[in-house]
Amino acid sequence: MGRMLDALRRTDGVPSEAEQPRSSMPALVPITDAEPMLVAPDEIPFIEVGPCKSMEASPSVLACSPPPSPPHLSLAPSPQEHDEPSPKMASPRGVQFRPLSPRSSTRSSFAAELVAFHAPEQLAARQFREVLDALLAASAMPDRGSALLFTSVLPSCGTTTTLLNLAITAARRDRGRAIVVDAHFRRPAVADRLGLPAAPGLREVMAGTIALDEAIQTTELQNLSALTAGIRESGGVRFVAESLRSLLRQLRQRYPLVFVDGPRWDSKPDVMTLAAACDSVLLVVPEGEADTPQTDALLRLIPQQGARLAGCILVAEASLSR
Repeated sequence: MGRMLDALRRTDGVPSEAEQPRSSMPALVPITDAEPMLVAPDEIPFIEVGPCKSMEASPSVLACSPPPSPPHLSLAPSPQEHDEPSPKMASPRGVQFRPLSPRSSTRSSFAAELVAFHAPEQLAARQFREVLDALLAASAMPDRGSALLFTSVLPSCGTTTTLLNLAITAARRDRGRAIVVDAHFRRPAVADRLGLPAAPGLREVMAGTIALDEAIQTTELQNLSALTAGIRESGGVRFVAESLRSLLRQLRQRYPLVFVDGPRWDSKPDVMTLAAACDSVLLVVPEGEADTPQTDALLRLIPQQGARLAGCILVAEASLSR
């Protein structure tokens, strides 16, 4: 059989086993259409499942999600992808962020010249603290409290501004509460400076139409209260010495410091009655009027008229607005 196979190979041009080259690789046998390739049952054929260039995408192919990219690969587009501009997406509208402006309700109702409240670290506020320290050291401070009358040499000397800044300074200290009483019926200004209603106030209390507790108003500052002047009525309301003393006595029992805003010292009955009911009188004097004969004469006159003059408070020319 072996000789017959060799003879047949020679006739077909196929070299015999002896003539074949020695190699570790098996010879390749061409497969023709007439000779189908048989696959052994235990072998798994390699089948390419990806779509070819000529294959149209079917629903099953489109449903397959691409495999995730490896973590070390960059997600930046390739240079070929930059050649074709990507379509721009329209920015969403209707949702925007806009900061809210502060509401007007957050603004202070105190007047701007009350620096002891608005700017307590400024030089002017520190000066008011120094004045209050000197005032408390010079004044007799009984346990029941003290009522201080603020008056002036001229009609517009910054008396109300000085009084309110000192009252705010005192209310911010540990010594307790303070109250401001507007007894300047000629030109009341406390309600406007503190942003409070003008009534009910001192006029209504003196007329007996309202109780004292109902007339006292709280201010923006926690420890500071106010008794405004009230509404001017026809004929006006005059101070009665005994009624005024009784009212101030009640306020002294509740507040360590009672700041009373009065008119300028012109020896009229209203200012004289206020001075007699208060514990001390403080004279507000502009710096330019400190050494004038008018101021010297007034400093001698106030004690002669029975009031206790505790001292003078010099104010700058720029703060002479009532």
